[in-house]
Amino acid sequence: PNLTFVTPALLAGDKSMSNVIGHEISHSWTGNLVTNKNWKNFWVNEGFTKFMERKLDKILLGEEMSKLESIVGNNSLISAIQMYGENSHFTSLSPDYSGIDPDDGFSTVPYEKGFQFLCYLEEKVGEDNFKEIMGLYIEKYKYKSVDWTAFKDVYEDFVNNKFKGRNARKILNVIDWNKWVTEKGYPSYKMEFKSKYTEEVDNLLNKFINKENNIENALVIFKEWHTNVKLVFMEKIKKNLDNYDESILLRIKKELNLVEEYNDDIKAIWYEITLIKGMKQEINNIMNFLKTHGRLKYLKPLYFSWIKLDFTSSKIFFDENKLIYHPIARRLIQNKFDSEKKEN
Repeated sequence: PNLTFVTPALLAGDKSMSNVIGHEISHSWTGNLVTNKNWKNFWVNEGFTKFMERKLDKILLGEEMSKLESIVGNNSLISAIQMYGENSHFTSLSPDYSGIDPDDGFSTVPYEKGFQFLCYLEEKVGEDNFKEIMGLYIEKYKYKSVDWTAFKDVYEDFVNNKFKGRNARKILNVIDWNKWVTEKGYPSYKMEFKSKYTEEVDNLLNKFINKENNIENALVIFKEWHTNVKLVFMEKIKKNLDNYDESILLRIKKELNLVEEYNDDIKAIWYEITLIKGMKQEINNIMNFLKTHGRLKYLKPLYFSWIKLDFTSSKIFFDENKLIYHPIARRLIQNKFDSEKKEN
């Protein structure tokens, strides 16, 4: 259970990927010691481990930064649901993989939707009680493969024993486990993740949107932010692209040195933004990026956006470089080209 594999890409130089290392180590308990019994229960591995990761971040980086990571995660969940479509069974925590390669449905959904479900369950009983429930669950099912109902049983037994009678029923009667696990699209119960850092992001973005002549210390402010704050900044642009014409985006790129000094997560979002906006002047930079990176986290959104912008050039590039990618990534991107070709 303690064996951990991580990509060298996590050694970003600014310690910004430490949360991912924490995530992978947490798999020693949630994923390895207690394992999902099939792909339909993949969130039992990843949702629980994402939850553990952010508990570690709360200790290491503080509560505000942990909340901010939850905001980043929620943004990625929204992007994944939009990519598949709200009615796709891939947006459910319990997708139907009959006759389908599970890799075709891989996204942040089991991670972030699963994380939000656990936050919801924790909210009902309090952090200390939930920590105890997690311990009981891991102890009971260690060295076993389970589905999500294993955790439900431990949770409900604990609540009945701890709160008893009417108080226990008051908690359990409002939790619709089946709806959370099987429902497609966005979570029916919206978790509110707020952080003081989001105000700082909004303040700087509004100055660019309003085309203020002199944005004092913009680069200084941006550089001093933790990488997670920078990611919220970038995701906010992507989420509200109608507010940004090309001149604003180019100014942001220039004043913040976006593709020169920051980690690959930030660069990847910037490149995705430029593809969505049709800024073909960035294509050479994007091609260099795609030649030197193999993480599906980067490849999928960049190729998918490039395919929409220019099918022909993206296909030529992919055919020339596809053998450098992992077979799973290669197949997923090839499937996207094939489906787009059929539609056109």
